[in-house]
Amino acid sequence: TTKYLLNLAIFIGCAVTLFLSASTTRTCIIKQNHARWLKSLSSDDINKIFVEQTRAKEKECELNRCTNSLFYSNEIPLFVRLLMPFVIVGNIGLFISGHLNIGATVNVFMQIAGE
Repeated sequence: TTKYLLNLAIFIGCAVTLFLSASTTRTCIIKQNHARWLKSLSSDDINKIFVEQTRAKEKECELNRCTNSLFYSNEIPLFVRLLMPFVIVGNIGLFISGHLNIGATVNVFMQIAGE
């Protein structure tokens, strides 16, 4: 069992390292492509994009200022607001346990050419 745990730890370490290196490589490529794209734009195009982004941020800030999340909304009953996080965590737990446990097995026995 110790050997199994050691192999599992090595596998997880390698998987995490591979994921992080792939993620870092992807991020670098995206940044390079974005910088290349920005260099290809005219100053008018850059200004238009900047204005659009500024308007979108202002609209988002206005919505955040004027509205409440569902957790703080008075239209949602209090027991639903308090119970919902536990329901979500419970669903996550059921999902994980359902995929980690063996629910059924299928055994197939075949004969080919009398063997």
